[in-house]
Amino acid sequence: KYEISPSSNQKNMKYNYSTTSDIIEINGNKIKGLKVGIAEIEIGAKGSNEKCKIRVRVCNEGLTIFGNSEQTIEQSQQLDLVRFFVGEEDKVVWRSSDPEKARVLKGEVYALGLGEVTISAKTDAYQTSFVINIVRPIPERIEAIDEMDVEDRAYYDINYEVFPNYSLQDIRMETDNDNVKVLDNNKIYIASEGESRECVLRLISSVNEEVVKEIKIHLHENEAPKFLEKSDYKETIVLNYNDDSELLTGLEVVDNVDGDVKDKVEYDKNLLCEFGTHEITLKVKDNAGNVSSFTRNIEVKWLYHTKFIGHSGSYYGVPNTEEAFLYAAKELHYQALECDLQVTSDGVYITNHDSFIGDVVISQHTYAEVSQIELTRTNSGYIKSLGLDDTEVYKSHVCTLERYLDICKQYHCEAVIEIKGSSPGLSSSSQSGMQRLVDFVKDHGMWEDTIFLTSTVACLKWLRNNGYNDVRCQYLVSSCESQDVLDTCIQYNFDLSTNVTYGGPNSDEWLQKYHDAGLEISVWTFDVYTNYDVGQQWIDKGVEYITCDWYVMEEMNLK
Repeated sequence: KYEISPSSNQKNMKYNYSTTSDIIEINGNKIKGLKVGIAEIEIGAKGSNEKCKIRVRVCNEGLTIFGNSEQTIEQSQQLDLVRFFVGEEDKVVWRSSDPEKARVLKGEVYALGLGEVTISAKTDAYQTSFVINIVRPIPERIEAIDEMDVEDRAYYDINYEVFPNYSLQDIRMETDNDNVKVLDNNKIYIASEGESRECVLRLISSVNEEVVKEIKIHLHENEAPKFLEKSDYKETIVLNYNDDSELLTGLEVVDNVDGDVKDKVEYDKNLLCEFGTHEITLKVKDNAGNVSSFTRNIEVKWLYHTKFIGHSGSYYGVPNTEEAFLYAAKELHYQALECDLQVTSDGVYITNHDSFIGDVVISQHTYAEVSQIELTRTNSGYIKSLGLDDTEVYKSHVCTLERYLDICKQYHCEAVIEIKGSSPGLSSSSQSGMQRLVDFVKDHGMWEDTIFLTSTVACLKWLRNNGYNDVRCQYLVSSCESQDVLDTCIQYNFDLSTNVTYGGPNSDEWLQKYHDAGLEISVWTFDVYTNYDVGQQWIDKGVEYITCDWYVMEEMNLK
């Protein structure tokens, strides 16, 4: 027998007790356990409508486990196991007959599978067990759209989610319109246009045949999406490199059922990385599977502030060769390609960094002789780790300036021709070959897209002194912090090309002086050992050109 001692905020309160269970007996404020089980006592107070309840567990001496009254729990539920009269010094060992169905952890059963499983507990003095049946509950609700618009002769997926998510998933669908056919795999098919243009799709639990969700369906004629030209539509639209934000300018893309379907338009994104004017095909598919297409002209330009110059083309193959130039233009999409100019004894312009190849001095041999020399470059493990290429040794031959200019023209790249100052007539002591070089570039239609780059400033001055003020020139220096260099650039309208990776100093204060004078700044050279963060710093500084060996522009924050 046990005594109940309730308390109240009023003195001398008299209580009454009641229960509907046969597990306990109540006499006044005393209760007696009659058999093992769980009961509730309701306590009331005379003169008050307030009540409270007490749960009473009646246990055997030793160890008792309580499941629910039917010993049935739902999958993913937990069941409290209550221990009584077991001292702290006694260790309880819990067991599950099938751990894949249920496990016990710290006195709680975790239902994992389905079916019957025996749970047992044991101490040195006591042991007990009971069987539970783990079942899946009937769905409480289904989440799905309330209404949907469909087109004739089209298939649609019906997406829904059953809650609780561990409940029975056996759901079937039915409609009140013969034109809407229910198929397997949660699909419906709109058979044909009928008189009734409305119907209700019902989602029904197969367990108890109750309708858990209704979806109202509106039937429409089958039409493909349309591309509509607005008043601001243009036949050719200018786009920034790899930027599709303006691609649909002047267009509406609508469907009679799905409405605005601009976000479903697909196209070849590689075309946004090809400079020049070309066609791009836009395609859109509505929810009914109808596909429409539209072709428009796009002109891809580089509208970011900073441009990329491929150093000697790129670090693919042998620098200054056709392969290196093509890789920079086709794969890396640089806006400019830099080459180093040399001249053979018979006057052929070729691209090579040094004035010699091995023991051969280029200016003392004909092009026929020089072109037979095999050029090689051996790859390094570091280069491989960048993922640039995986070839050990590259082999090639010299490239002519003519072929270099053709590549620049074909891929819409600016030509940055570095005059090395080592060829006859293209040096500090003599500029007699400059006129021929100017005519050569003009004859190839690249004058407006050429930049002459050199540290041999006499060749740049020759251009200005002979009236070629329309061509861009870059004065190549190791440091911008020179008043003489600044004065020369301002006087002759030379842009600056300064070494920021192995040269210097190049302070922001000095660089600003060139920008204040209206001059552009090119920085070099970001080679294979220079990480992205270094180049990014100069993009952030606002320089106009970055000369690099391998940078993948899409990996950087372009501005």
